[in-house]
Amino acid sequence: MRVFSLFLAGLFFIAALLAPDSVCGGEKTDIWTLDVEGVGVIEGFDLARARADALVDALNKAVEQAVAGQLSEEVRESKEKILKDAIYTRAEAYIRTYKILGEYPAQDIYRIRVRATVSGEDILRDLVAQNLLDGGNVGVSTSEITVAVQGIHSYGDYGKVKVLLKDSLQGVRRVRQKSAAWGRAELNLAFAGTIQSLVEQLMGTGLFRLESVDALVGRIEVTYTGERFDE
Repeated sequence: MRVFSLFLAGLFFIAALLAPDSVCGGEKTDIWTLDVEGVGVIEGFDLARARADALVDALNKAVEQAVAGQLSEEVRESKEKILKDAIYTRAEAYIRTYKILGEYPAQDIYRIRVRATVSGEDILRDLVAQNLLDGGNVGVSTSEITVAVQGIHSYGDYGKVKVLLKDSLQGVRRVRQKSAAWGRAELNLAFAGTIQSLVEQLMGTGLFRLESVDALVGRIEVTYTGERFDE
């Protein structure tokens, strides 16, 4: 009986993976959500000024993180002045909304945690205008990258991975399932950016172990090491 139950569970898992994409939500928009922390220095017991500075710092960091998702570290370092003059000094123009998650005043430092929504469309447009990004990466014309994920043992794991790819990585325009089998799934990502920037973002989540990267064919292989969802 136990063997039969496990067999049925396996069939359900594979059938769920093969279900339409609508199970995990709609298409990704050009609005990116980032959690960031800003810092302000408390001078002369002026908490209000320190708080305002911390908020500005947090929103600036949100834009910097959004740019980091599109450009490699090498490009960002070599074009630092252009990025500062054309993007970072007008960071407020890219912020759509923000929500304060926490405030932590200390003896001489005021920290503030913010969840900000950033206009990816506007950032991509301006990166193209500064010749920092290929214009083909803006709009519907994006490169397709396959992400092969091992270590998926339930539909809960698969759902978490797919939502993370759709909603937490900058530059991902669309996620579609390519194939699925027990313990493994392959997803095609329409991605505006370099394969290296996608790898950096995946590793930055702390939920994956990198197995291989093939930039020529646009393929990344990772193992999911995050929290398990037994279903």
